[in-house]
Amino acid sequence: MTAFLAGMLLLVPAACTNDTEQDGGNSTVSEDNAVDFTVMLPNGSANSQSTRAFTTLDNCWTMNQEMAVCEGTTVYKYQAAENGGSGVRVALVPSPSNSGYFWSPLVLNRTFSAWYPYSSGKPTSWSGATDQRSDHLGRTDKRGTMTDEVYNDLDLLYAPDVTVGYKESVNLDFYHQMCRIVVTVNSTATKGAKPVTSIIFGNGNVAAGGTVTPGYTGSTSSTASWSVTQTQSVQMRLTQLIATENPTVRQYTYECIVPPQTLAATAVLFQITTTDSDNTDKTTNYVPQNMYTDAPNFQAGYQYNYMLTLSRQGMVSISTLQVSNWATENVTGLTATVPDAGY
Repeated sequence: MTAFLAGMLLLVPAACTNDTEQDGGNSTVSEDNAVDFTVMLPNGSANSQSTRAFTTLDNCWTMNQEMAVCEGTTVYKYQAAENGGSGVRVALVPSPSNSGYFWSPLVLNRTFSAWYPYSSGKPTSWSGATDQRSDHLGRTDKRGTMTDEVYNDLDLLYAPDVTVGYKESVNLDFYHQMCRIVVTVNSTATKGAKPVTSIIFGNGNVAAGGTVTPGYTGSTSSTASWSVTQTQSVQMRLTQLIATENPTVRQYTYECIVPPQTLAATAVLFQITTTDSDNTDKTTNYVPQNMYTDAPNFQAGYQYNYMLTLSRQGMVSISTLQVSNWATENVTGLTATVPDAGY
């Protein structure tokens, strides 16, 4: 019995050592030495909507939402540890079956960056979607098949380099590299009004993807760098339909996510298709040159809002639409909106 107990006592220290020594016997690698990451979209508003989802408030992360965290050439997949509200920092944890970062006393300063959606390397190209339709408003006509999750992934978020000292928390702030186009159409005719059945952004002159050098968009001196080819038309997504007591008076809101780009003032910006009471379709084109001479310049991290009015004779007027609690500036005849430190 004495020999047996002595043998057990000899085994105990070895077992404990194996529990704390990981990654080739590096005793500094343990859960206590894991790098702590938090994420947030900076300066968002509880009354604003992000390009991440038309149903999601700005600054919100969903539990288990995955993103890439990078140090040098190493990339690990992390996910949000919980749901985060507007202005709330959310902790990250390594995704299941995925390694994470640990501190070493031999390295005093480290630099991290991140991007969303997850990919194993920093994005160098981006493929958007020419058909972004999806309709959860009970309509059966012209309904698209894109899910909310796929729509979220059309956006590209990038958290620029942040350098921290040994065992400091790493706070990653994400900035949008894409831009969001929103058009609201008021159909105001009291009789025979043509209900809007679809809106297309561009007419073979819009880029849905291209090559990208992710950058910081929190200031005008540091913006995302894109190279795009303007050869597409983008089917916009219906996000809201409001009908008054008179069923022929409606307001439609459509949106799409595209890379930053400049369009010619003579190019078709929107194609609005309506259906008359006799089921005849009509497409009305909106060209920027009709209202102003400057070319629309869609910049990374901005949202561009158009308010259009459609009557029985077609589109008759245009005005701009403000978004509450966002910093605003007028850009080439439209209203562009962006948070103070990047949206």
